Amino acid sequence: MKKKKTRIYLTNIGDIYRKQSDFTTAEATYKEALSSLEKSFGPNHIEIAEVLNSMGLVLKKRADYSGAEICYKRAIQIVYDTFGHDQEHYKLGIYYNNLADLDRKRNRFQEALKLYQRALTAIEKTLGSEHSEAAEILHNIGQVQHQLENYKEAIDYINRALVIIKKEFSTKHYKYGMFLNSLGLAYAMLEEYQTAYEHMKDALQILLSALGSGHIEVCDVYANLGDVCMKLVAESNGKTGKAIDKQVKLDEAKKYYTEAQRIVQATFGAEHTKAKQFMSLLFIVENYNSF
Repeated sequence: MKKKKTRIYLTNIGDIYRKQSDFTTAEATYKEALSSLEKSFGPNHIEIAEVLNSMGLVLKKRADYSGAEICYKRAIQIVYDTFGHDQEHYKLGIYYNNLADLDRKRNRFQEALKLYQRALTAIEKTLGSEHSEAAEILHNIGQVQHQLENYKEAIDYINRALVIIKKEFSTKHYKYGMFLNSLGLAYAMLEEYQTAYEHMKDALQILLSALGSGHIEVCDVYANLGDVCMKLVAESNGKTGKAIDKQVKLDEAKKYYTEAQRIVQATFGAEHTKAKQFMSLLFIVENYNSF
C-alpha cells in the first residue's frame, strides 16, 4: 500500500510540475513513477498507460513529437491489452485525441482528422455525446478545419463544442472563453471582422475572470484582438464618416498589443521572439497615420 501511495504521489507531483510549465522536472518525476510501476506490476499495467499519457503531454510541450507519439501509442496498446479490442473505453478517446494533436502540429491534417474521429467515437460511446471530452475533440476538429481553410466547417464544430461546455459548466468557464476565441479567429478569416471582434471581446472577459491577467491564453486573445482592430482600421480606409472609429480602433489595438507584450515578456523574457513581434506591431500602430 505504501508503494502504491508513493507512485500516486509521484504522478500527482509530476502533474503539478507540468501545469507549472516545469517540463524538465515533470518528465523526471513521471519517469520515476513509471519505473516504480513497471517494477511492481510489469510493463503493461493500466496505471502505466496514464503515466505514459502524462509523459506524452510533457514531450509535446517540449516539441518532442516523436517521443510523445511513442508514449501515446504504448498507452493505447495497454488499454487494448487490458480491456480487449471489442470493448470501447473512454481512455482510448483521450489518448487518441492527444495522438491526433501531434499530427495536427506536424500539419498532417487528414491523419489528424481520422484520429480525432476515432477519439470522438470512443468518448461518445462511453461518456456520451454531450460530455466535455467530446467538446474538446469537436473543438480540435474545428481547429483542423480552420487550418485546412474550411472556415465555415470550423465554425460549425466550434459552435457544437460551445453548446456542450455551456450546458456542462457555464459561459464563464475558461474553455468557453478559449473556444470563443477560436470562433472569432474563424470569422476573421471569413473577413467578418466585427463578428470576430465581438466573440474575442467576450472571450477576453471570460478568460481574464477565469485565468487572470497574466495567463498566456489571455495573451493570445489580446494579440488576436489587436489584429482584428487593425483589420477594422484597414477596412475603414477610404470610407467617409469613419475617422473617429478608425482612431478608436488604433487606440484599442495599441492597448491590446501592449498587454500581449507585457504577458509574453513576464512569461518568457524581453528577448523572446513574440515579445519582439509585439514591439514591431506597436511601432506600426503608433506610426500608422504617417505611413
